[in-house]
Amino acid sequence: MRRHSRRQGWPRNITRLIEVTEGIVRNGILTAVGAVLTVAGVIWALQGFGVIGGSFMSGDSVWAVIGPVVAVVGLVIAGIAITRTRSVS
Repeated sequence: MRRHSRRQGWPRNITRLIEVTEGIVRNGILTAVGAVLTVAGVIWALQGFGVIGGSFMSGDSVWAVIGPVVAVVGLVIAGIAITRTRSVS
């Protein structure tokens, strides 16, 4: 018995277009998550250093450490997503 692909009868170029689009959307979501983490990390760091006041985090050295770590993780995630987006398209 013959096996059929998931997109039976679709031309190959449309299938490839769908695959590329799915990859771009997935990487776009990763880029957005990375950007949000980076912004949150910078804000937490500034609160930890006492630059931004009015929060329980202000002046707390724990947030001065957590903030930059989260910001770097966000940059790494965004960088990986952007690199993957360029290689997909």
